Amino acid sequence: MSSYDKGTAQHVEPPTYTSPQKPELRLKGVFDPRRVRFVSFSLISIGLFGTALLCVLAIWNYASRDTAWRALATLGVLAAAAVVFTVINDFSPCHAYHSGRRSQHQRPNGPCKRGEALHRNMATFGSV
Repeated sequence: MSSYDKGTAQHVEPPTYTSPQKPELRLKGVFDPRRVRFVSFSLISIGLFGTALLCVLAIWNYASRDTAWRALATLGVLAAAAVVFTVINDFSPCHAYHSGRRSQHQRPNGPCKRGEALHRNMATFGSV
């Protein structure tokens, strides 16, 4: 009979492995993501309100039916452009570096060259 059969072996928890570099999915766009989202939301909201107004006017024959369809098409193009721009901006990697928060922004290929030039120019004029 072995010690294994007697149950004398102690239970060992498997080690938990953590990566030294955790991939973070933070919003860091070229432009401030909160402002871009606000502008996109405002643009889509105003376009939706205008389109609804034109559609109601077209229903009551104060505007042509063609105007209503053009308004809907324009709203679709504006909304699609705003959404695409917001998504691309949210995941582009430069805003945190350009806004002066260097410690929060690490690029895999080193610092953003545009950000270095920006901070060098700002330091020359005493802004940083």
